[in-house]
Amino acid sequence: MNAFSPTGPNFRGRIESFVGPDGKPLCAVDHPYSPTNSTDVQSNLGTAPLTLDAWDDTAVLMQEWKDDRGNPLAVIPDTLIVAPYNARAAFKIAGLPDADLPKYEPGSNHFDANMYMGNIKVIVNPFIPASHRKNWFAADSARMKRFNHWQWRRKPENGSVTDFDTEVTKFKVVGRWGYGWTNYSYIFGHNMPLNHSRQPDFLQIIPAAEAPSLPEKREPDYTVFVDANGQPIDIGGGGGGTITSNSITDATATGKSVLTAANQAAARTAIGAGTSNLAIGTTASTVAAGNHVHPASAVTATAIAPGTATNVQAILAELAARITALENV
Repeated sequence: MNAFSPTGPNFRGRIESFVGPDGKPLCAVDHPYSPTNSTDVQSNLGTAPLTLDAWDDTAVLMQEWKDDRGNPLAVIPDTLIVAPYNARAAFKIAGLPDADLPKYEPGSNHFDANMYMGNIKVIVNPFIPASHRKNWFAADSARMKRFNHWQWRRKPENGSVTDFDTEVTKFKVVGRWGYGWTNYSYIFGHNMPLNHSRQPDFLQIIPAAEAPSLPEKREPDYTVFVDANGQPIDIGGGGGGTITSNSITDATATGKSVLTAANQAAARTAIGAGTSNLAIGTTASTVAAGNHVHPASAVTATAIAPGTATNVQAILAELAARITALENV
């Protein structure tokens, strides 16, 4: 059955409904506490790749589930269900059925004890399709027997008959059954995108929006942040990407306020333009380069009485007229 969608194809490709009594898919973020309380909800849906830390976080979340009165549900996750793709990672977490193996955490160089080794049953389910092979589930086996049902209406029976004259034999298998779930609180599912690759333990899977506020998690000479799909996040520490004014700290004279149009006066002061009317962020048509030759008509000046001209070209014309007048006296 499809754990993450309200409807979808079954194992034979037929479209079915997979919602439970609460109207939600088996794994959802908004399971209501009770039929009379849809405001308070609980989640049994995640998007983390299978690692020891992810199992630990999931197990803790399941044990924090509450009933409609706020009492713990006493969930004990003891079963890890994976596709063949994640079998190796699953057995590294759960351990192999050999008591002589050292019970250390996978990937640890500190010989940390693996508290889960020997206490988790791994189920490798080949019927999880390849298109969803990175999905995995944590389950409470006792609650799963109570709430996940398979009902035999007629167990499959084989039959055959051979025609006396033609010796043609016919075969048949007849069976009927029903299945479904009545309560979600036995399982927690992680719905992983197919393009997500296995990540080393030192890479932290975080939402992109939280990346700038989280401390860096370093290995010797590099730092990597990835989003929920395993893609690198550029948080302004180098490399490519678009830098906006909001990405710049406003702590110095060359900060954000200098670069935004709302603070043009600060920019003019910073570049020595003082109280001029130089517009920041304009085009070359309004801000000329330093070696630009200005026409005399474009250079403003103070009028020389009794003249009224206020640009160099007009003032020169007035002076020429006065000189001509003096020469004709």
